[in-house]
Amino acid sequence: MFPYAQVFQDAIIGSDHSPLLLDFCVSPTPVPKPFKFESMWITSPNCLPTIRDNWSIQVQGSAMFRWNFRLKALKKVLKNWSKTEFGNNRTRLAELKDQLAYVQNLAPTTENLAVQQAIHKRMEIIMAREEMYLHQRSRINWLNYGDRNSKFFYTTLIQRRQRNQILRLKAHDGAWKESDDDINLEIEHYFSSLFSNIGPRDFSSTIDNVTPKISGEMNRIKEEIDRGNLDPDYFPKVIFLCWFIWKARNELIFHSTNQLPHVVVARALGAWDEFLSATESSTNQLSRSPQPSTSLHWIPPVAGSLKINCDASWSKGLNRGWGGIILRDNRGNLIDGRRFKISATSAFLAEASVLREACLFAKALNLSSVCIENDNAQLISLSVSELVPPWEVLAIISDIRLLAREEGLSFRWTPREGNEAAHWVASSQASSIGPNWVVYPPEILYSILCKDLR
Repeated sequence: MFPYAQVFQDAIIGSDHSPLLLDFCVSPTPVPKPFKFESMWITSPNCLPTIRDNWSIQVQGSAMFRWNFRLKALKKVLKNWSKTEFGNNRTRLAELKDQLAYVQNLAPTTENLAVQQAIHKRMEIIMAREEMYLHQRSRINWLNYGDRNSKFFYTTLIQRRQRNQILRLKAHDGAWKESDDDINLEIEHYFSSLFSNIGPRDFSSTIDNVTPKISGEMNRIKEEIDRGNLDPDYFPKVIFLCWFIWKARNELIFHSTNQLPHVVVARALGAWDEFLSATESSTNQLSRSPQPSTSLHWIPPVAGSLKINCDASWSKGLNRGWGGIILRDNRGNLIDGRRFKISATSAFLAEASVLREACLFAKALNLSSVCIENDNAQLISLSVSELVPPWEVLAIISDIRLLAREEGLSFRWTPREGNEAAHWVASSQASSIGPNWVVYPPEILYSILCKDLR
């Protein structure tokens, strides 16, 4: 009878009992509605064709990236389609009732009776859709829709929303928080302190019962390394080798792919060399001198091969930018290039998107064993290693690694001075270049290309 009722406990004053205050009309706090597939959509014959037509869009990338992209695109299409196809059931029902009342006041002719039957049929469909809409949100599983239970479903929905409301919250200091901002801050404070360190702790009693995993032989090897008798990279190389042995074992068990031992060792050492190159490049980027140096300029590839340089520009306010790709031979000649728009929520995501486009660019030109350079050390390190990337670029990095394996691509970090041509193409200064900029480079780009050859 009272779906909006809430009970509040008041302070104890003059008694050993807490008074309970019953409020019969506490309006629910409006919250953003998450997207969900509406069960009433299946009553429309246009539902399946709409989903099929918009799911078949062509998307490049890994399976997970294509799945995620299509879901987001389909969600936007279905929301707009639902507004057009269904609208507001209650508003449409009220309009049909007005039409029915008007027709019933007319002369009972054959035409008017046919119009009444058509309106009745449309009202039945809309009432069934409204009942399906409320049944889906009421989460009542023991009662099926179809028996005109819309009022019961609506009341259940309101009661569930009332139960889920947090109108007051007792803080850690005993005070009650009532505003939405104060409640949000208190929840954030609780979970932040839940996983924080609260001063020093003594784990000696626990550690004494733990069996050591570092053997005497391991300590002896470490002593030999400290004395200079063994390679200091002994342990890291062993870890890389074990990891690739484990991958080869999984390939054999799950895919029946047998790999020769010397191939596994070669791949492990190659990954180690790439890791060293990426980490050394990152260190050089952080510690490089601001004074110009010829060693920081663009380095041509070996004779007979090509090199791709890529970079991105990004606007925080607009969440979009531009990507630039440059393809040159060992003499520095500009062979091909691209300048294109990108949409990204961060600068790192923009850089990763451009690097993936550079890989697709090499694949489209059938370039194999080509080196791709970028001035983002973290991005290059993720592309050449097995490290788990941040979630926002997980799909993109997976695509880059897959394309690198399929096309034999390699990646190398270069300082900004060695990536100046691609940086200029991606910048706002290149906004006025025409479609033939590769054949007829602008004066600024031409001067950069000439400077790289000095």
